[in-house]
Amino acid sequence: MKTVDLENIFQPVHCHLEAMEARFATLMAPPKTLPPGLLNLASTPTGKRMRPALLMLSGDACGQLNDRHVWAGTVVELIHTATLVHDDVIDDAALRRWQPTVTHAYGKGVSVLLGDYLFSLALRHFPMVGPQAVEILGPAIQHMCEGELRQALRANDPELTEAEYTQIISMKTAELYAASCELGALLAGDDEETVRRFTEYGRLLGIAFQIADDCLDLAGAEATAGKTLGLDLQKGKLTLPGIRLLEVVDSTQRERTIQLLSQPGDPAAREEVVALMQQYGTVQYALERAEEYAQQAIGQARALEALERTEPFELLAEFTVARTR
Repeated sequence: MKTVDLENIFQPVHCHLEAMEARFATLMAPPKTLPPGLLNLASTPTGKRMRPALLMLSGDACGQLNDRHVWAGTVVELIHTATLVHDDVIDDAALRRWQPTVTHAYGKGVSVLLGDYLFSLALRHFPMVGPQAVEILGPAIQHMCEGELRQALRANDPELTEAEYTQIISMKTAELYAASCELGALLAGDDEETVRRFTEYGRLLGIAFQIADDCLDLAGAEATAGKTLGLDLQKGKLTLPGIRLLEVVDSTQRERTIQLLSQPGDPAAREEVVALMQQYGTVQYALERAEEYAQQAIGQARALEALERTEPFELLAEFTVARTR
């Protein structure tokens, strides 16, 4: 697999991404009534900006980018940042992008309110994008929240299937990927079929991203990932490696695994579960499933006959599975 340099992939839309970064930074400047460090922790620039970049690349592939694309990318990044702040509350994470989380620095109550503040900031700027923001991003936010709720309600549930897990991550993660690609293509004025294929590309890419992210949580290194790992098992979240493990072990081991999963706060139990996953190759199975979704995403890009260059979309799909952070 090629070494993927995101900066090179994003080069065709570099100027518009820079404009988005500047606008995002302006909106994230803390009001005088809030401590500067609060929003600084949430807006650290070390993120990949994948969603705005996808929006810009999709728009660039479909036509000429304009200021509405810049506003759309800014709004999408605000929404994503709000979800990260809330995710760190749910997971009680101490580290995000190599820095302390808002939760760690200011507590859960402040983090919840900050996430709400960021969502409201995004909604306030929907008019700068146009009616498409309401039509596409409004339902996307609803589906993302529903996916998170479904995951929370199925915590420690050994009957969760791979199909159900895929539906959950399609909503909580892939929805914003799909919306970003859809919005980028739509604002560029492309036809319905092209917009649909870009939307599906984003959805498949988002599913691959989340499966790979769940594997990273189990098998990654915090120094490389730049965030707290091992939280899924600790919080009782059953992801694809665990779901697969419950499918392949015999009945005795399945009962033992269920017992271990019911003790999410026990480090020894987590270590035993991870050892079983390694024994049965379930993390590798999950990564192979992520690769399948990434290849399906590439297929959507290649099906666009009018798309002159599919390489950026192919490389992004490869990066999604191979990344270490």
